[in-house]
Amino acid sequence: MLELKSVSKTYPGRNGAPVRALRDVSLFVNRGEFLTVIGPSGSGKSTLLFSAGAMLEPSEGSVLIDDVDIYSLSPGKRASLRRKKLGFMFQTFNLIPYLSCVENVAFPAILEGRSRRESMEKASGMLERLGLEERLGHRPGELSVGERQRVALCRSLVNDPDMLLADEPTGNLDNLLTREVVDMFRDLNNDGLTIIVVTHDLRFARMSPRVVKLLSGEVECDHAVSGGMMYQ
Repeated sequence: MLELKSVSKTYPGRNGAPVRALRDVSLFVNRGEFLTVIGPSGSGKSTLLFSAGAMLEPSEGSVLIDDVDIYSLSPGKRASLRRKKLGFMFQTFNLIPYLSCVENVAFPAILEGRSRRESMEKASGMLERLGLEERLGHRPGELSVGERQRVALCRSLVNDPDMLLADEPTGNLDNLLTREVVDMFRDLNNDGLTIIVVTHDLRFARMSPRVVKLLSGEVECDHAVSGGMMYQ
């Protein structure tokens, strides 16, 4: 479903010295796979995710989704592909501050042409599943960090994407909510959703069938995990 071919990404650094965030990364993700990407801060995890998610064009190499080179598309067509096929959960949430929780979740569905009523009903159900039934009308500024994170997760799923890309999805949650989110991801994957998670949280690595470790922008190892117990 997703293929990165010799992808490198270079940013301008201080004093003009280039910083290579990704170095010749090649990766193939099958439809229905659950992949966890781990590595220390600065290893290139988020850059990889944004490149795979049609939001950050590589300096070199290509990214294919369903055999389509996404960075050969026009910006408009690439945005349409991203809305239809991908759900993205940002580490910083990127919620719209003047919309309520349910409106934030429903917004991508409305953009895709669903009726407001259908979109709001689906958004409400998703939020209730994650324990936010009493926060539907609240705005992001009235929520805790963990609540905002759950709203962001629901928003990423409202259009029934083929693939979910999540950047540190449990970074601000307590153990109980982390378990709920991990279980939700597992259920979604069991239903056929392709999932790529970038995280420091080894609980994802423990339950993920495949783990890729990045180090200094390169793939240090790419392993299938028997029983989800490689990382203790």
